[in-house]
Amino acid sequence: MALESRLPSSTRRLTALATAVALVRVCAGIGLGGTPRQFLRLEEPILPGGSMALLMRTVGIRDLALGLGTLRSVRAGRADDIERWIGAGLVSDTLDVAAGLAAARTMGARGVFSAAVAAPMVVLDCVTLGELARARGA
Repeated sequence: MALESRLPSSTRRLTALATAVALVRVCAGIGLGGTPRQFLRLEEPILPGGSMALLMRTVGIRDLALGLGTLRSVRAGRADDIERWIGAGLVSDTLDVAAGLAAARTMGARGVFSAAVAAPMVVLDCVTLGELARARGA
């Protein structure tokens, strides 16, 4: 398949999966970036002027960028671009899970919860990449 190859029209499942990944990221990006304090309410009291809201906002911006890039690649229908965007998200999500699990030693259940929030995206990313490989083989 050429670098700029377009997906066959029979890849509805792949398109649906990649679109789902993108929309979850866009929604998370808007939520985390727009109202970070809503997501921090489970934390210990957040000090005014602290950096936690900024950190949460940057995570949201990252997810928004990955989601918009993924949506654009799906609309273009280019397999290589979809693979790159989903792959970048997979790296990000996998590292989020690893960071949460590593933090569990010092943060306890909050670290595990953080990992558990990102873990479904790792699965969805892998399923989407698997479907892309299957579509390429068809």
